[in-house]
Amino acid sequence: MPSSPFDSKTIYQAIWNADQQQNGVPAILQSDADVSTSLKDNSRGYVIVNEAEDFTKDTKVLSEVLIPETKKKTYDLCENLFNNYVLKSSRSEDTETETPEETVEINTFITAIIDTEPMRIAREYLAPDQSSDEEWFTTIREMWFTTFAIPSAKNRSGFEHVFVGEDTGKLGGYHFWYKYYLDDGAGKIDGKDAMDYFGAKYGRSAAENEEGRSVPEVITLAHVWDAYGTPDDEGDDLNKRIGGFWVGCSPEGLIALGMARFKDEKSGSTRAVINNAEYELKLFSDVDRRKASNEDKVAKHINTFYPIFKGRVAGTDTGDAVVEPPKPPVDPNPEPDTGDAVVEPPKPPVDPNPEPEHQQCCNVQ
Repeated sequence: MPSSPFDSKTIYQAIWNADQQQNGVPAILQSDADVSTSLKDNSRGYVIVNEAEDFTKDTKVLSEVLIPETKKKTYDLCENLFNNYVLKSSRSEDTETETPEETVEINTFITAIIDTEPMRIAREYLAPDQSSDEEWFTTIREMWFTTFAIPSAKNRSGFEHVFVGEDTGKLGGYHFWYKYYLDDGAGKIDGKDAMDYFGAKYGRSAAENEEGRSVPEVITLAHVWDAYGTPDDEGDDLNKRIGGFWVGCSPEGLIALGMARFKDEKSGSTRAVINNAEYELKLFSDVDRRKASNEDKVAKHINTFYPIFKGRVAGTDTGDAVVEPPKPPVDPNPEPDTGDAVVEPPKPPVDPNPEPEHQQCCNVQ
């Protein structure tokens, strides 16, 4: 059986690097871009990250995005899938049906990403013994796009939860930076802003939030999404008291990172170092509980996947990284079915300078 040259300490940086060399785009702090315009390389593209300490609900956290046409294909194919999902379907008793047109869209997207470099590395790590492209295609589809049922959601797929977001009474999932960018208005033709921003949520203290804001590749934030397009009715807005996502990875980059973490779930590894920042990688997988046998109860579907920023690391050795300073403990009891550990209160107040959170500092939902 072939063996992978990667292990749980090296695979995530390898995928990130490969993605940045292809369709990923560099994340750049607003403060750095303001000092040096040369950082904005039009040939590579970029994302300017503005987690301003002084903010309003209309602050554009992803203040400027350029994805070159040579990199845009998989983003467009991914965006085509967003309208395939009904927000409330996860709580419906009815099974969400995949139409023939949606099947074509999903298969077209998988075909476009399957041979990209980050996906090649993920395949080498996750399934080095798979002999055919057909097997690998099926693995991607089953892990990310096949719907399954759990007690809290009758119709869920990993792609829907992680990339699109769900109405679970609040905002469930929603861990793809490009989706946030589109919903925040800047990426839409009509410019409609459906997102309110309520500040960085990296930790309990100002120092922890300052450290998190210094790393452009990740955002941890509170936000509220007007998912139903009813600006005059805040009652149906979806609140995310603490959420987050990596910034700058392509759709296939995030797919590949999740698949690598799916393998590591079985080995117990949950930490990764990317660009000298350490993350706890939260992933829950599941079986389809609509089925009687579930093939020995082996989990085949990604339920949720997201990073929790733990801190900058000392030095560049990603194998034995040390976090400075130590972080307060994460809530040890996340909800395993949804990845949304705490039932949160309604929409946070529109306060331009909210006090730091004191209860769920690192528990991204």
